[in-house]
Amino acid sequence: MVHMKLPFEIDRNGAEPLTSQIEHGVERGIETGFWKPGDILPTLDEFAAATGVSLIVVRNAIRRLVDAGRINPRPGVGTVVLDSTTRLWRGHVVIVDFETRSNFFYSRVNGILRERLIRANYLPSVVSVAAEEYDMEPLNAILRQPVSLVVVLGTGHGHDASTVKRIVAADVPVITFSERKRPLPKVVGHMRLDDSGAMEDFARHCVESGVRKIAHVRLRPQNEYADAMPWERFGITTETWQIAPFDGVDPIENIQRGTTDFFETRLAGGKFSLPGLIYFDDDYAATAAIVSLLRHGARIPEDVRIVASARRGSPPPFPGSLACIEDDPFLCGERVAELAIMFLAGKPVPRITQLPLTYHPGATFP
Repeated sequence: MVHMKLPFEIDRNGAEPLTSQIEHGVERGIETGFWKPGDILPTLDEFAAATGVSLIVVRNAIRRLVDAGRINPRPGVGTVVLDSTTRLWRGHVVIVDFETRSNFFYSRVNGILRERLIRANYLPSVVSVAAEEYDMEPLNAILRQPVSLVVVLGTGHGHDASTVKRIVAADVPVITFSERKRPLPKVVGHMRLDDSGAMEDFARHCVESGVRKIAHVRLRPQNEYADAMPWERFGITTETWQIAPFDGVDPIENIQRGTTDFFETRLAGGKFSLPGLIYFDDDYAATAAIVSLLRHGARIPEDVRIVASARRGSPPPFPGSLACIEDDPFLCGERVAELAIMFLAGKPVPRITQLPLTYHPGATFP
């Protein structure tokens, strides 16, 4: 066997651990020009034979240098020495988002996820798919490149099932985050919001406050992903008020205009019977309704209480505190990033992760 020349020697009697000696020895070899950017380092077996240490020691030292961004193992090529100005990405993560342009919640989750991945030295790429058009070509193009993981955010009018099927067919692992109750087939992990505990707290507050009838204002029709509301189990009757969509440019304006038209039409005659409480699927819809109710002489919370589904970080303009079932897109972004980084680090990922929402009483329902 030919003896390989190395720019360092191992001191078995020294105080420095063997792993650190190899790590620092290779670093000095790079810094002094013994190995230049683009050079291929010896194999693990060659390092072990030349230094007289075990493969485990060499492997741990090389892993440290990879994590530090000094070298880059490339399958079929070898371990390449990097330039000191070159940033080493530990992997490539594709984020598929159907609703970034119109949805505050998923756009914030997307932003937090990208930030966390970059901090962990993973390169994120975002593919925004217009849910109405469902053009798969951008995703198809990026799947032709090396991809470590895909994270799918939202359902995109149910198109996430076909999207995940396409990703799995490309032999790429995928994590999903949406309102689906159950994970799609072959995903490595699925995260969803769980409002059951918050709704239970809300229903108990209704019973304690003497509320026996609730109107549920919906902006979207009931879908297969929604959980059943617990109100009937608490002896509370409900009726559904469906808001007709307003077709404008801005989604928030559409919500507010559609809600305003609904309430103005019913309040105009002065004979509109108010329930004990109105629950809204959206906090912007709730504030638009409050303006109409106040304009027609209703007092809140004396005549009617108001509770809404709300998202932290994007409150509508409102002088008081709105009672709400609240989710937190910033926390959701952190949690889905944790799942992604766990998987990329080779750690087991829960099949289903449920993130609980919280109920907050407020001025509209103290």
